[in-house]
Amino acid sequence: QEIMQNENQFNALQKKRFGPDGDRYKKEQELIKPVQDEVFNAIRDLASSEGYGMVFDAASSSLTMVFSDPKYDISDDVLKKMGYVK
Repeated sequence: QEIMQNENQFNALQKKRFGPDGDRYKKEQELIKPVQDEVFNAIRDLASSEGYGMVFDAASSSLTMVFSDPKYDISDDVLKKMGYVK
């Protein structure tokens, strides 16, 4: 019973430290988010000043869009065509 209790404590601690909402994830977000925001803002500003409508991440193994000028967003038009009004 003591072994099971220790296993349960270990599992709880492991989840607290390394789980989806664990300390490691929170610290990672705390450190990475400001850098991601800075990169995104630089991309957005450059795209706006150079007249780019979209910017893709060429380093990614899949083609990932990192910026899109909102004027190219046709989501509302698609919803309207489908009969949904915003």
